Amino acid sequence: MVIQITITITITATTNRLTFLIFFPFLFLFPSLYNVNNEEEEELRRRIIKIYGYNGYLKILQYIVDIAELTKVTNTNAYSPHFLATFKQKAYVSSLLPEGSKGYVLEDIDLMVIRWNSNDRLGTFKLIEFKSDNHYKLDKAQYLAHGLLDRMLRTTQESDRYRYEGYYLARPHNDGFLVNGWLLTKDELQAFLLGKLKVEPYKFELERF
Repeated sequence: MVIQITITITITATTNRLTFLIFFPFLFLFPSLYNVNNEEEEELRRRIIKIYGYNGYLKILQYIVDIAELTKVTNTNAYSPHFLATFKQKAYVSSLLPEGSKGYVLEDIDLMVIRWNSNDRLGTFKLIEFKSDNHYKLDKAQYLAHGLLDRMLRTTQESDRYRYEGYYLARPHNDGFLVNGWLLTKDELQAFLLGKLKVEPYKFELERF
C-alpha cells in the first residue's frame, strides 16, 4: 500500500496569492526516487560532529548557506558546490609535512584584490587577510610569512609604479568591518575595495622576532 500526503502551502504577497499543491510519497518508502542516501548523510554528519561538536556542525552549515546565498546575489560562479575541495587539498598537503615547530609552515592569504584598466592590464593590487571577531591577530608563523611577502613586494622593481597597495587585516565588527583598526561601514568598505578610500597599510615589524 502506498501512502500519499497532500500539502497545501499558501504564500500571500501584497498583490497576489500563490498556492502550491505538492503531492509526494514518504521519502523513507521511496528514497531512490530522490537520490537520498540517509545512511551516508548520517555518517558524514556524525563525523563532523565528532570533530567540531554539534554547535560547530551548525556553524559550518550556516557558513555554507551564507556563501551560497551571497554567490547567488553577486551572480558569480566563484563558489561552486566544489569550492571546499581546495581546503581538502590544503589539509592533505599539510598532513604530508612535519609540524610547524620542526621548520615547516603552510600559509595562504585570503584575498588579492586587483584593479586594472585598458591602459594597464596588470593594474594595482592589495592583499587582505580576514579574521573572526574572536581572533583578530596574526599568529607568529603567519606574521612572519606574510610580513616577508609584504617586505619583498614593497622592494620589487614594480614598486615605482605603485602596483602593490599594501597588506590589510580585516574582520567583521557589528554592522561594519575593522580594516587595520579602522572601522568602515559597508559603503566605506566598498569604496576601499574600489580604491576610492585610502586606509593606511598594515605595518609589519619583523625585526622584533
